[in-house]
Amino acid sequence: MMDTQIVAEEEFGVDGIDYLNVDTEINQYFKAGFETNPYDDTVNDFLGFQFELEADYTTFKGGEVVYQWANYVKSDDYNSDPITVGCATTIGDPFSSEAQTFKGTSSMSNDSTKVANRTVSQQNSEERAPIKESFQTIQEPAWYAHYNVSDTRARQPCMAVIEYDGKLNDTNPIFGTYNVTFGTRVYQNQSDTAPAALPDQSFQIEFTMPETDLSNIYEVKDVPEDKAAYVEYISKKFRRKIENHFSDFSGSETFYWLLVEGGYKLYDDSDAENRWYFKLGIERPTSMFTDGEIQYFWLTFDELTTGVEDYTGAVGCKITTGEPMETQVHQW
Repeated sequence: MMDTQIVAEEEFGVDGIDYLNVDTEINQYFKAGFETNPYDDTVNDFLGFQFELEADYTTFKGGEVVYQWANYVKSDDYNSDPITVGCATTIGDPFSSEAQTFKGTSSMSNDSTKVANRTVSQQNSEERAPIKESFQTIQEPAWYAHYNVSDTRARQPCMAVIEYDGKLNDTNPIFGTYNVTFGTRVYQNQSDTAPAALPDQSFQIEFTMPETDLSNIYEVKDVPEDKAAYVEYISKKFRRKIENHFSDFSGSETFYWLLVEGGYKLYDDSDAENRWYFKLGIERPTSMFTDGEIQYFWLTFDELTTGVEDYTGAVGCKITTGEPMETQVHQW
């Protein structure tokens, strides 16, 4: 079971007319965190960066390349080269996404001599890091697909991760306080050498050791279980015809079911924080399950379903058949 622990979140807004020549507010989102499975010593840890660019949906045009990057260096380290992680996504083509890694002191700002008059693939080619030391994209197209967040707004996300050789411990040099520079460029296409750019943003983040006892994060440990109660607010079972979604099935069964249950875990203690929970699943003939097959369940929610004002989002659960320790949960 992989657990994602976010250690830094930043958000910036600018007037689009000043930078992209569109009359809309532009929002940039940045997250950094670790992905770990503390209960399986054979599973390596990961560090990841998530970028998102949000604007009026008319801002994004098919074929454009959105390039989001972050440069980071330890605030008290004057000897090591800064590292830059870049994430490139083509609007309408999530499968062409690319993560880039650079090690060196050259600026990745739009006016840098290593960036100006160069295409996405050519920028700062002199400082590209070796493959073993580079961030990569992940095998989930949803993390790179342009999507709408409302009737008028859309986002372009991008995810870059690096896999460590084994488990992190508190002596790993990655931990510490970092100075970060964050930027975004929009290229008309892969051949464009004069992209539009948003202003660079600077901030500090701290990388800390991920929690190895997940119950410290997801459970209230100081309250006895008999002082907690589950309150279910949704329980649904949706029937679907197998032949409409699994054309290669040759069995005699006709239907499969999608299952969802959700609610609250409430604690009889004023110091305890109540929790949400969701259970997602599929019920289908045993013969349809194949070891190694990935099943991804997702659910979106808003204030109408939760009863909490301005509380919207989504949860996802990735299951690999026959490999329960590879389970991943995502939240937006």
